[in-house]
Amino acid sequence: MKIRLTRSFWVALTAIIAVFTLYVMIRTVAHIARTHSRMSEMRIERDRLQHGIEADSLFIENLSSEEFLETYAREQFNLQRPGETVYIIE
Repeated sequence: MKIRLTRSFWVALTAIIAVFTLYVMIRTVAHIARTHSRMSEMRIERDRLQHGIEADSLFIENLSSEEFLETYAREQFNLQRPGETVYIIE
């Protein structure tokens, strides 16, 4: 009887440890999968922002040109020279 009780205890303890180990492994794999997914999203966001930075840098570089600055002011803010008539067609 004593041997049987001891053996049952060790089998139950082993089963509990195995279930707990499996639970921890599944949680870890799920966490790794979520992390990889988030990293992919972050890479896409980084690329999008990098593209925006390049476009803004080019725009700032173009603003140093008087010709571009005048064209931009006329198109965006409907500015005109004194004595000039501007017709806006939308």
